[in-house]
Amino acid sequence: MKVQFGYGLIAVATIGALLMTRKNYVATTNDPGTVTIRVAHFTLDPQFRSFLTKAGEAYEKLHPHVRIKQMDVPRQVYPQWQRTQIIGEMAPEIMQFAYFNTGVEDMVMHRFTVLDSWVEKPNPYLNDKEQFQDIAWRDTFLDGLNSRDAYSDKLRAYFGIPLIMGGYRFFYNEEMSRERLEGEEEWNFQQFKALSNRLNLAKAAADDLRPVMPMATSNYSSYSWFKMLFGSVTQSLLFTLDRNYDLQITGRDSALGFLEGRWNYHTEEVQAGLRLMRESSQLMNPGFLQLQKPDGIMEFAQNRSFGVGGAHIDITYLQELSSFKVGEASFPVPDQSDPDYGHYVLGPVSELAGSSSLTLGVLRSPLQEQAVDFLQFLTGSEMVALLRKETGWRVSVGDLKQESKLNLKTGYPDVMFDTLNSRGNIMAYRQNSYRLYERDGGVEVFAQRMDEEAPAEIHTWLKSQTTTLQRTLRQQEMSIIASWALGQTEETAGSKNINLEGFLEVNNRQEAEYRTIKRFIRNHREL
Repeated sequence: MKVQFGYGLIAVATIGALLMTRKNYVATTNDPGTVTIRVAHFTLDPQFRSFLTKAGEAYEKLHPHVRIKQMDVPRQVYPQWQRTQIIGEMAPEIMQFAYFNTGVEDMVMHRFTVLDSWVEKPNPYLNDKEQFQDIAWRDTFLDGLNSRDAYSDKLRAYFGIPLIMGGYRFFYNEEMSRERLEGEEEWNFQQFKALSNRLNLAKAAADDLRPVMPMATSNYSSYSWFKMLFGSVTQSLLFTLDRNYDLQITGRDSALGFLEGRWNYHTEEVQAGLRLMRESSQLMNPGFLQLQKPDGIMEFAQNRSFGVGGAHIDITYLQELSSFKVGEASFPVPDQSDPDYGHYVLGPVSELAGSSSLTLGVLRSPLQEQAVDFLQFLTGSEMVALLRKETGWRVSVGDLKQESKLNLKTGYPDVMFDTLNSRGNIMAYRQNSYRLYERDGGVEVFAQRMDEEAPAEIHTWLKSQTTTLQRTLRQQEMSIIASWALGQTEETAGSKNINLEGFLEVNNRQEAEYRTIKRFIRNHREL
C-alpha cells in the first residue's frame, strides 16, 4: 500500500510538472519588439500574488519593451518542476529558491547568476538618492544579504535577493477573546496555561459555544512554540557555549561543547526547556507530531482552537481562511515573574531573529541583466512600500522603523532549540522526540536516550564537517590566486582589492575552524 501511495505521489508531481511546462511555454510568447521576464515562485498567498502583479505592471510602464509574467507554482510540485525546467533549458529568468528544498544548493551554484557585481553597487530604484548614493545594494537589506539563501558560504558569492524577513508570532481569535476572555491580547506562559479552563468554562455557560484547545495542533505550530519556549530558558547557554565570544552560537559550538561535557540533556537549563515543552504539549491534542501545517491552520480557522503559532508571514492566509479577525501577539513564554522558570529567564526572546526569506535568483540567460534590474526594482523604495502595504509582512529592505509598527520585540536570540537539537544530532532527536510527550515517557526518559545516542552521531557529523571544510579550502585557493592576479593589473594597481581581502578573511576563519575541529577530534579519540 505504501509503495502504491508513493507511486501515486510521483505521478501527481510529474503531471504537475508537465502542466507547469505548458504554462511556461505560453508565458514565453511575446509581442514583437518586447522581451519577457518570467518570475516563478511557490509563495501562493493571494496578497503576494497581487503585489507581484502590480509590481510587474509598474515596471512595464517604466520599460515598455519588457513584459513581466508571474508563474505561481504549488509548493508540493515546485522542486520537481524547477528541476525539470532547468534541465530542459526552459527555466524562467527569475526563480524562487530555498535551501530547505533538497538539492537546491548544487542547482543554484551551477545554473544561477552570481550577483556580486550588482550587489556592490547602489540600487537605482531607491528614492532618496543622497542617503543611498554611495551605499551598496546589499547594505540596504536589514541582514546585509547574510542569509543562507542569499549568500553561498561555499563559493563566497551572492546568488539570491530576499524580499521579506522572518520572525515568529502567536496568532489568536479576537472574537473568541472578546466572548470568553474579556478581550485579552497578551499572555505569559502561566497565564496561557490557565486558558484551557477559562475558554471552556465560558462554553459551559453558553450552550452554543464549542469546546476549544488553547493551541492549534500540528508539527509546524508546535515547533514554533517549542522553539520560543526552549529559547526563553536556555539564554545563559549563549555565553557558556560561545567559543569565539561573538554572541553567536553555531552548530559546531554546540557539538564541540557537548563532546567536551560543557552541556548535555541533563544540564539544568536544558531540563527546564524540556519540561516546558512537555507541559505545553498537554495544551494540544494528542498526536500533534503526526499532523501537518494545514491541519493546524484548519483547526484554527474552523474555531476548534483559540490560537496557532507560526511565522510572521502566516498572517495573510490565516486572515484569508478565517471568518473572524485574527489577532497577533508575542508567544506565551515564561517571563522573569514565572514562579517555576523565571530564574532561568534573562529577558524576552527576540521576534526579529528570523533570517530573510522569499529569495529570488536569476538564471543565466541573455536576459539576466534585465532580470536583475527587475529585482532591483522590486527592492526599491516604491515596491518595498507596496509589498508592506499589500501583505503586512516584514520586508527585507528599509530601516528599523517598520519593526515598531509590527510590534515585534527585540531580545535574546531564538536559536538555542535548533542549535542544540538539530546540529549534529538531528537523527537522534527525531527518533526520540516522541518520548518526551508520550504518557509513559517524559523529560528523564528522553534526556537519557539523547545523552546515550547523541555522542556517536555528533562525532560523525564533526568528521564530515572537517571533510567539507577541507574541500572548500582547496576550492578557494584558485579563487584567491585569481583575485590576487586581477589585482595586479594596471587598472587596479594601487587600489584596495576588496574581493581578495574578503576571500582571505573568510578563508582564514574557515582554516582556523578546520584546524580546531581536527585538533579536537585528535585529542578526543575515545569519544
